Amino acid sequence: MKQKYCIYGEKFLQNGIWRENVTVHLEDDRIAWLENGRNPAAEKTFAYITPGLVDNHIHGGDGVSVFASDPDEIASWLVKLAEAGTGAVLLAPSGDKERI
Repeated sequence: MKQKYCIYGEKFLQNGIWRENVTVHLEDDRIAWLENGRNPAAEKTFAYITPGLVDNHIHGGDGVSVFASDPDEIASWLVKLAEAGTGAVLLAPSGDKERI
């Protein structure tokens, strides 16, 4: 059974253009359709809704280093990034050949 819900955004970024007052209908965490205006069924309201963001160069953060930390710590940190809206990362370990 599909999980269906909707959220409301005061501003919604679509194809590089900001739209205002948009209800986003989701099915299984994917956008199914957009509706102009605020639907009363919207479960949450956000000031801004954007696509997942991509960090194309990252060495670590939040106390985690991609070339010095335990792989389980890195995996846990990547989950935190995803929960915060990061859609993809390109991990950039040190250029030091001995560390790679």
